[in-house]
Amino acid sequence: MVVSQNPIAKAVFRNVVVDEAPLACMVVNQRIVLILSALFDTNDFNVNRGRSYLKSLDLEYGIAVDFGKRRAEFIGIRRSK
Repeated sequence: MVVSQNPIAKAVFRNVVVDEAPLACMVVNQRIVLILSALFDTNDFNVNRGRSYLKSLDLEYGIAVDFGKRRAEFIGIRRSK
């Protein structure tokens, strides 16, 4: 298993690449994006951020994880087409 931390993605504005930046996630086996956070009330932020990362990295699947105040929440996400 290969895990990449903070992969570099192109920043695009109006279909023009303007820069490259690291993303706050991990990529497992160059296929699954893993987004982690702690102490949020919900996992919505990670899900939305994960969808953006999937698009930037041209990947299909991800997992958003929040180790919250009361419980851990794991949500599978899929890139919208």
